[in-house]
Amino acid sequence: MAVNSPKKCAEEMAEERRVLVVALGTRGDVAPLLALAIRLRADGCAVTIVTHAAHQHSFDWSGIECVAVPTDPARRADAHGRTGDDGDSELAAEYAPMLTLVRSARSRPDLILFNLFALGVWHIAEAFGIRCAAVSPCLIPYAHPADFEDRFKAAHPALYRALEGAGEGQLRWDEVLHWMWPLWTERWATWRRETLQAAEAPLVRVTSPFE
Repeated sequence: MAVNSPKKCAEEMAEERRVLVVALGTRGDVAPLLALAIRLRADGCAVTIVTHAAHQHSFDWSGIECVAVPTDPARRADAHGRTGDDGDSELAAEYAPMLTLVRSARSRPDLILFNLFALGVWHIAEAFGIRCAAVSPCLIPYAHPADFEDRFKAAHPALYRALEGAGEGQLRWDEVLHWMWPLWTERWATWRRETLQAAEAPLVRVTSPFE
């Protein structure tokens, strides 16, 4: 899994017939994914885009089906899943519309594309076995803590060995350090367990390299 440009995603993944695009954040954060959604639809995909209700009217002209989430783009869960005292309920509310889409046979996507302000989508894709990719039109907006690798290695030794030994084209440890590390922060654990009925940490059962 890589962080690709919108153009590359459109070119490589246009063969997917039903695509869910999740774009959270400010208008500047979501606009590049709207452009990607338009390109994918032109290439023959059935596209649904999920964004904040505050942005929904800006997407009307595109003709693409838009599903709104109730969170405020100016005050929402960041990549680490933190919003404040009501973070748990706000996180659940933000991702509830996406869960509805993937649970429905009519709207279940073949592919999910998301920006880095919507990292929870990765957890959903993993839980439902749906192909996904992160799309970032800008530099990664965060860096891993200095002790992250040591803590990860201690908590998930088999997974760490698998990531370290993964080959070209497979998910590797350098990608985890580059952009995926917030997926293993404790903030997601309760939501994964209670809402997704999944293990509290991603990929913990993996013991060999994977794609």
